[in-house]
Amino acid sequence: MSLTDWTKLSRYWEKTLQDPADGDIVPRSVLRSALAVCAASILITSPLGVTPAEIFLGLCVLLLLVKPSLLQLPRWRSLPAYFLPMIGFVVWSLLSAFMAADPATSLLNLKKVVLFLIPLIMLLALENSAQSRWTCRMLFFTMALSAMVAVLQFPNYHNMLNRIHGFLGHHMTFAGQLSLILTAMVAYLVSREKWRSRSNLLFFLLFLLGLTALTLTLTRSAWLGFFTGGVVVLLLLRPRLALFLPVLAILVFLMSPGFIQNRFEHFFDVQEAGNAARLDMWRTGIRMVEDRPVFGVGPVMIPEERRNYGANPNISDDFYMHLHNNIVQIAAERGIPTLLFWFWFLGGIVVTNFRFYGRLRRQKLREVMFYPAMAIGAVVCLFVSGLFEYNFGDSEVLILFLSLVGLASLVRIRFRFDPNDETP
Repeated sequence: MSLTDWTKLSRYWEKTLQDPADGDIVPRSVLRSALAVCAASILITSPLGVTPAEIFLGLCVLLLLVKPSLLQLPRWRSLPAYFLPMIGFVVWSLLSAFMAADPATSLLNLKKVVLFLIPLIMLLALENSAQSRWTCRMLFFTMALSAMVAVLQFPNYHNMLNRIHGFLGHHMTFAGQLSLILTAMVAYLVSREKWRSRSNLLFFLLFLLGLTALTLTLTRSAWLGFFTGGVVVLLLLRPRLALFLPVLAILVFLMSPGFIQNRFEHFFDVQEAGNAARLDMWRTGIRMVEDRPVFGVGPVMIPEERRNYGANPNISDDFYMHLHNNIVQIAAERGIPTLLFWFWFLGGIVVTNFRFYGRLRRQKLREVMFYPAMAIGAVVCLFVSGLFEYNFGDSEVLILFLSLVGLASLVRIRFRFDPNDETP
């Protein structure tokens, strides 16, 4: 493509897609465009499966290695505070793998630590909040496509052993993704100034489709994560609307068929099979922490070690692949220091974005408040869901979470946020 053709194409997209509140959406060069498209595609393709997202992550790394000038090194000075605990989490995870009974197996299964490059990739590849906003919009469309496929699957997947999963391999992975995306959609919808615009109506319909699919997954941890994440987002952006989310949950319960109501009713039934199994797993994990508090038993070693710590032998090996709780899993698998880094990491995201939110609120920049509210809501959703599921160890969920956090950090840096300054 010649320079003249590129200029004409850039001007066309600027006129049709530019968001005046955010800035220019078109990158400055062909290579930066390729880098931006690949970075955005990590998030956009995540509802379609882990492989496309990992391919685009690899392409981003390749482009940055081939063309180091794309790194834009001055941005390194503005790295978010949560990068330090994130690095600590990765390093201590590697140490725990070396200390495991089978270091080779542990190290081999730690390959997903490369996913922690995603927030940095977002900072280096995308340039402004316009690109971030359009990336989120495209994510909502791919989520809707996955949700539509899942709803169509329901006639054949409507029992506890076979549940809808969209394009993903497991219903809990699918539900975990949906809960995060729907939380982001709540932030997007309520942060808009023009409530009655056609685009807002379109995204609201996509939201209802995703909410239907989430309900039909019968995954209680994801329901609870979305509910708490959504409440937090509404409290930040539209506090009066926060009263409607509990009402919505009650209406969904009353209008739901019996098998959905049954799932609600057994939330805290310790005799229910899934809950009873989780209690046994948590007790097993606590015994592992007591025995090996510093490095844990090693990544992916819990299925091998569980019988040495009094696990119930009647629980299926497939169900005991992890401990169905982020806190217990990380501590038992990688040690208490790794768990502390994880708490620091999540807390850093919340604190950084809440301070950014405060500055934006004083400046009455409601539409920009979408980004810190989305990041805080995502943390709450992930954490609450993770009390009953090891979602932080799920690559598809982790890719999505890190991408959303990275987009929020990009916008914060775009506004040159300084904790000592009163303006973003």
